[in-house]
Amino acid sequence: MKNRLSQSALPALEILADVLDREQNAMISARGGRRRAVILDGPAGTGKTVVAAHRVAVSEDPESSGLYVTPTATLRDYVKPALPRLGIEPNRARVYALADLVAMLWPDWPWERDLTGVIPDSSHSGETWSQAFERYRKIANARVLYREAKLLLDGTSSERMGVADVAPSLWLAAWMGKSLPLAQPRWIIVDEAQSIPLLAYRAMAPWLGPKAHWVLAGDLMQRGAAREHSCGSRTSEKGDHAGL
Repeated sequence: MKNRLSQSALPALEILADVLDREQNAMISARGGRRRAVILDGPAGTGKTVVAAHRVAVSEDPESSGLYVTPTATLRDYVKPALPRLGIEPNRARVYALADLVAMLWPDWPWERDLTGVIPDSSHSGETWSQAFERYRKIANARVLYREAKLLLDGTSSERMGVADVAPSLWLAAWMGKSLPLAQPRWIIVDEAQSIPLLAYRAMAPWLGPKAHWVLAGDLMQRGAAREHSCGSRTSEKGDHAGL
């Protein structure tokens, strides 16, 4: 199911929860069964974050826990203290930037200190990365395997790992069947969803939340028709997120 918000919500995030308008309340309370994925599409300032959090708060078991994923650490730090005002208690939501997930998966890798920028999508498809990983399958060290695969595909590989390595590293984790050291989430909210690389979505969907209720909040117009097609057109009436 995909909804597009249109009316600008003037108050800032910390007080927006107290002044939800009719359009936002309608999307929060929309029924029709528990959907696998809900896409909240709208421009900046329409209250997507508020609607996403409140929808989880009213549709999920009060004891359920989940993940709140952001594309950057800046947005993570902005949203995290506001979640209680949005109906999600701190003990229910684990808030991570995309780079945080990668650092948990590969804590011993030499990551750059500054991973605060927007994570770019890979210039290679998941299938291309998988073929490269398969070529070096016999290498036991995952970091060395990734370095060799990157050298094969890009012709260069540095010792330090930066933002460009985040999405492919998530794909490597999925390819290897590596799990995050976290309990299986009941629900996953992705904020500024249009800024999450498609390769990262494809990596996260099968192993981070195969049974989770996904709520994607973002402005699909920022990524154009191609991203809307990849995230939305395969969403069935029941909300199965085969296109993530």
